[in-house]
Amino acid sequence: MGSDAPSVGAHSPPTGPDAAPFVAYSPVDSEGAPPSAEPTPTSPAPGGPLAGDPSAEFLSAGEVARLVRLPDEVRVIDGHPRFHLADCPHLVGRPAESLPVAEAVGLGFTPCAYCAAATTLLTDARPRRP
Repeated sequence: MGSDAPSVGAHSPPTGPDAAPFVAYSPVDSEGAPPSAEPTPTSPAPGGPLAGDPSAEFLSAGEVARLVRLPDEVRVIDGHPRFHLADCPHLVGRPAESLPVAEAVGLGFTPCAYCAAATTLLTDARPRRP
């Protein structure tokens, strides 16, 4: 991060073409490609987040509404558009901060398709049948 970049503690929302308001997202990256199986190396992208950010998960409006009611925390990286689970390989070696999932969504972060952050949280929150 450069010296003029806000710190993660400032909870700056993601920037660039993938920083749309949080609604249903299709599982494609900014170039229209489907999500890759592995994160790619990062390098600066002109006027946007770093290249190599994973795709966003597709969520219906109902799933978004359920997600923001969960008490779980997710991990975010300042200036990047996705939120992740704590064990997401995309976070390795990167400065990430924990936020409540509702706050991350409210700030414009979208769920990482690589670690299936939203799907996992929603599945774990489902009541189990005996």
